[in-house]
Amino acid sequence: MIYLVAIFIPPLYFLLKKKWLAFIGSMIAFFFAFIFAVMFLIPVTLILWALCSVVAVWDLRKRVMHENAEVLATEIAEKMHQPPVAK
Repeated sequence: MIYLVAIFIPPLYFLLKKKWLAFIGSMIAFFFAFIFAVMFLIPVTLILWALCSVVAVWDLRKRVMHENAEVLATEIAEKMHQPPVAK
């Protein structure tokens, strides 16, 4: 679900993750995208929206990869501390 938020509403994603600088930057870009949409400059609107979405998805993917690496490292550390299994 958070992927959909990151794709369609990047400022909300950054707000939920408490990344204030990214939130402000994406809000400014979304504000200009809205202004350009009102002026019927759809290509400019799509470019601004796509830039915000790419940054949000990139950040989300980085967080997910970091969490997965921590889980994997914890599992490996637990297995290393177990005594070897006798055959």
